[in-house]
Amino acid sequence: MDQEVYEILPNYLQHILNVITEQVDNGKWLELDEAIELFHRSSFSWLYMGAIAQVVKELKIYQGKFKTFKDFCEKALDRSRSYIERLIKASKIVIELAQMGFSKLPVNEAQARPLTKYQGDELADRWNEVIHTIPSHLITAEIVEERMDEKKEYAYRSIKIPRKVWDEFEAKVLDKGGNPKKELEKLLGEWEPEEETQDEEVLEDEIIEPVTVEQVNRWLDDLENLCRKL
Repeated sequence: MDQEVYEILPNYLQHILNVITEQVDNGKWLELDEAIELFHRSSFSWLYMGAIAQVVKELKIYQGKFKTFKDFCEKALDRSRSYIERLIKASKIVIELAQMGFSKLPVNEAQARPLTKYQGDELADRWNEVIHTIPSHLITAEIVEERMDEKKEYAYRSIKIPRKVWDEFEAKVLDKGGNPKKELEKLLGEWEPEEETQDEEVLEDEIIEPVTVEQVNRWLDDLENLCRKL
């Protein structure tokens, strides 16, 4: 990358690139464990942003240079006040969960957002339900929101069906005066996976004959004699 491009970068990006460039130029690079640790730490950068913004807001550190907190968000942080407020609320939730002893935490503001209407034991119960029913790598903001929304009786999922298959299915159902979506739900509800059947006949190589101690000793002797001849 040209030096001219480097010079127009914000200071924090310039610092990151300088560190990476220095390591590469010196023939040094992170160990895998270090890279993984840095990745996880960096993934919570939004949490630091929210916590810092909260301090600036509550202590009114922005006063003297900016008229309002909104002015500070827009001119100093290049973010809308509503976005910064969401970060503040989300960071509070994550910090509270961490203080409760949770090691698995929302990894972004969107995942934490649905939790902001809960606190205390109810917050712990809600988040506990999420992390114990869904693998960490499959947790999304949408799933968290569904689990938090008490008004939703069903959690809907989308599936991809080839257009041609769906068109043919839809045409057949409509031709009989039915509802394609309801018929599909009915089919899925009644579906049962086929159980794997095993052949009743036992193959000859699956029959295990009993082996005596004498046979084992003879095999060992034969093996020893063979090794001596090699």
